[in-house]
Amino acid sequence: MDIPPADPPDDSASITVTGEGDVNARDGKVTLREALLLATGELSQLSLDEREGANLTESPGVESADTIVFDPEVFQMEEPLTIILSASLPALGSGFDTLDASGAGVVVDGSGEGG
Repeated sequence: MDIPPADPPDDSASITVTGEGDVNARDGKVTLREALLLATGELSQLSLDEREGANLTESPGVESADTIVFDPEVFQMEEPLTIILSASLPALGSGFDTLDASGAGVVVDGSGEGG
């Protein structure tokens, strides 16, 4: 297991989740899975399409303290959306990344996760 650095990185990025699916596809939406892959450096910002890239501030990845948020216009509190996982999500390993669902109506359902 990697030990995170003692000091937070100087760089930070924000990734906004805009899709309720559980895919890694160039479809104009950023899913929770894609956001986590971006934060861990397993998905390059350069591989995103233009609409997906518009949901990032700065450059996410292993060298930055990333915050993942949910678009409140998509994930409305009054009508929460459920993200049904098809597999385990990537783990955030830097120790300085944040997943913030405050102000958003989102449920993550791992009951169908196969592994």
